[in-house]
Amino acid sequence: MRENNLFALLRRKKQTLLSIIILFLIIATIITFIQPFKYTSAAKLLVVQQFPPGFDPYSASKSNEYLSSVLAQVVSSNSFYGEVLNAGFNIKRDFFGKDVNEQMKLWHKTVSAAAVADSGIINITVKHQDQYQADQLIRAINYTLQTKNNLYHGIGEHVLVKIIDQPLVSAKPNSPNIMLNLLIGFLAGLAAALVYIYLFPDASYNLKLFSGQDGNHTDGEKENKYSRDEIYQGEPLSVEHEAGYNKSYYAKLARAEKQPNSHNSALAGAQSDDLSYEDIANNGSMRNLMRSAKAES
Repeated sequence: MRENNLFALLRRKKQTLLSIIILFLIIATIITFIQPFKYTSAAKLLVVQQFPPGFDPYSASKSNEYLSSVLAQVVSSNSFYGEVLNAGFNIKRDFFGKDVNEQMKLWHKTVSAAAVADSGIINITVKHQDQYQADQLIRAINYTLQTKNNLYHGIGEHVLVKIIDQPLVSAKPNSPNIMLNLLIGFLAGLAAALVYIYLFPDASYNLKLFSGQDGNHTDGEKENKYSRDEIYQGEPLSVEHEAGYNKSYYAKLARAEKQPNSHNSALAGAQSDDLSYEDIANNGSMRNLMRSAKAES
């Protein structure tokens, strides 16, 4: 029973539901397109240590995992940033600015590194507005990790960093992810709409995309359109229904009662102009209105 009530509420509130979802989609679209579109380059590195024969494989694996985690953290450091810029690749230094704080903020947005647990593998990702710069940056990072990794651990030359996936740069900008952002906006809008409908079920809180009439009659308007035959036959109608007919119509009906032969012509000549609420209220019920119409005739 509650499920039926819920579905009925959602049907009544479909305009509100749609309005909130579209609002969130618009917000997601704006947030997506105000961001600069970037190319993505990615590479995968493997950290390997040289151990003597007979060394415990488990200990070797844990040691490699530890080193990969350390080197992944090193990538975000200011020292590593300087080594990458001085690695001899064609990197535009002006892109990162001159202020150290701004440089590091932009570096963190541009470059990310993550160690894959229990594997000794490091995933490197670079996002840049220029495709060529994205390629140069990731190559400089790989080169620095291969040649300068001994600066960040105390093991010396016994650590090797091997490239197991060569750097790949996207053919088209793929950040931000438009489809993912729109999906998140849709789901967030749906959740917000359901909460809004649940908290504010009254019709006064309804939201509509478009104002004005859509050309369709509401249920109340349909109920008010009774036929003249129903009125003439004495069907009980509410004051609101009576307000849809002209006073002259009832006068002609009254004259038709006095002259039965003219009944059809009276019906044919009756008009359907609106009868004001005050006329109905002043004359009382339908019966009194008919009496008043007879008296006037």
